[in-house]
Amino acid sequence: MDTLQVPSDLFTAIRNMRKLDFSNRLDGITEREYFFLGILHCLAKKQGSEPVYVSSIVTELNISGPAVSKMLRNLEERQLISRRPDKSDRRNTIVTLTDKGLRAKSEADKIAAVFFDKVSERFGKANMDKFVDLLTKFSRTVAEVSKDFDLEN
Repeated sequence: MDTLQVPSDLFTAIRNMRKLDFSNRLDGITEREYFFLGILHCLAKKQGSEPVYVSSIVTELNISGPAVSKMLRNLEERQLISRRPDKSDRRNTIVTLTDKGLRAKSEADKIAAVFFDKVSERFGKANMDKFVDLLTKFSRTVAEVSKDFDLEN
């Protein structure tokens, strides 16, 4: 494959992946909401009894604070999460999943499991495992190269 063609083909493949809309299969939440609920749930499990702060979500996702705040505001309006100031430092905001948010995530998890089982059946379990493994390695490599990337080298 031509070296100059690789970035174009890669960006086309990524763009095509982004066009896949899983939202119409989820029950009442968007794909992006499902993703955020999943991130909150994982951070809460990872941190144990420690609260999940907005700043930890920003760090985890590596996106801007305003972008995270916008999504959290939407989730809060839908009563899927709650936010409150940290009593020990009012500059920090603690985010928690509500019971409604936990139920929505749980239902979406079930739907996603069935959907991706069907994808795996067609794509092949070995291919699916290899794809996930390669995608994980690829994203780690991109992150490592991004840290050290200098146009002059």
